Amino acid sequence: MSAERAAPCKHPGAPQEAIVEKVLSIVASLADDRAYLTQRGLSPEEYRHALPAAIEQFRGSRGAGISDRRQFLASVFEEMLSRGLISKLDQPRYGDDNTWSAGVEELRRRTLNRRRESGAFLLGRDEAGAKRILEFVYYDDIDPNALKSGIVHFAGAKLPKLWGICRARGFGVVADVHVHPGGYQQSPSDQADPVIPRAGHLAIIIPHFACRDTKPGGIGLYEYLGNGSWSTHTNQGRAFFNLD
Repeated sequence: MSAERAAPCKHPGAPQEAIVEKVLSIVASLADDRAYLTQRGLSPEEYRHALPAAIEQFRGSRGAGISDRRQFLASVFEEMLSRGLISKLDQPRYGDDNTWSAGVEELRRRTLNRRRESGAFLLGRDEAGAKRILEFVYYDDIDPNALKSGIVHFAGAKLPKLWGICRARGFGVVADVHVHPGGYQQSPSDQADPVIPRAGHLAIIIPHFACRDTKPGGIGLYEYLGNGSWSTHTNQGRAFFNLD
């Protein structure tokens, strides 16, 4: 199935202000519900202190790099700051390196302590002739059986769900990535069975279960040429795959 099916469409945008206000009211009210928090082993003070980190961690686990989700969270935090529910707001620096680092950390987590491979589709846009990664969509979120054998195997019948995500986000598939237990070289099955069998598609391999060597220069970068042929860009490192 061709990835052209995932052509970008209109981005849905950030939530309406009224929705943000309702969510904020729910979040804020929990801080005053001592009985509810006590049942779950928390004090109101602990809840308030941990809330920003907890929400940011949730954001990362649902897919790194979603600009409308960042805008939504920023609105919530700024309103909480104005109401005195939190004492300060440190704005993180978002960019390509942040998106990649957060996504790779999640890939590492999904190896279950280096017991299996993991992988993801990388969604994004073409910008000025370059492809920019904006989100990781993990194989096992679309195909629950993708990682069960220990080696990544994504069922093509699950691709329509991926195309639906692309349409909703306004993104296309710009690459795929998976981790290897050892080096970043392609296996025979990697070469014979590309996840997206379209000329020009980029396949990325991260070695050592994504525990180290996770940046360009230490990862495998392979472009599918069609008809079972591949070209490697691994040695080009950041000249080909820039995270700045």
